[in-house]
Amino acid sequence: MGNNARVNDNSMSIAHDNTASALQSIEALRTAIIKPRPHRRRGHCSNTLSILRGWSAGGASNQNFLDMKLLAISGSSRRNSTNTALLMAMKDFVPADVKLSVFHRLDTLPVFSPDSEGNNTPQQVIEFLELVSASDGIIISSPEYVRAIPGGLKNAIDWMVSRFEAVGKPIALAHASHRGDEMLASLRLVLSTVSDGFLEPLFLRVPLIGKSPEEIADVLSLSGYAAQISAFLSNFVEAIRPTHGEQAGSLS
Repeated sequence: MGNNARVNDNSMSIAHDNTASALQSIEALRTAIIKPRPHRRRGHCSNTLSILRGWSAGGASNQNFLDMKLLAISGSSRRNSTNTALLMAMKDFVPADVKLSVFHRLDTLPVFSPDSEGNNTPQQVIEFLELVSASDGIIISSPEYVRAIPGGLKNAIDWMVSRFEAVGKPIALAHASHRGDEMLASLRLVLSTVSDGFLEPLFLRVPLIGKSPEEIADVLSLSGYAAQISAFLSNFVEAIRPTHGEQAGSLS
């Protein structure tokens, strides 16, 4: 009990510091965000443990649409990736009018080549970029491979560089490990180059390395981590919401 209390106290302190820092920067960051597209409504996921178990068993079906759509991209294609599990768990913490979808199959994208752009763009890439384009914001959570961005994630970003889908797109980072600072620094540099909507002050770190999806659900049920995730998602959504509302109003 003593160890759990210290974990919760430390986590709540981290959550408070991260939230205060993010809120101080949020107004300035809003001006860098392009107007996203409106989307339809869908029900809200209610149980973190069932989400993670369902994903581990093969995933749950998506139904309907929501007003705001977030795309969470995992930098790992490993079945029991902790970064993918963290993103899946976020579905239980988003506001009720927000849908969060997780893409964790970067291994399906062909290796980028300038010769394969334009009319030669592979279908798998087109479908992935359509997900990017349709989203109002993107959350990326990635492991480090040899102190660097994993090849699959960098390959996906390379496909975006000369196109329009990610330009001005709000992007925030999460990370499921206490390690990886060199990779994160490199990824921040790359994302700030790809999109002027990259929200660098918004960052979530939850050390989950070595844990199964079920164990992760137990860890994230601790109030300290739940507070961190909720604050991270709320700040991200609030950074997007003003321009999202303006765009929806112009189409009504």
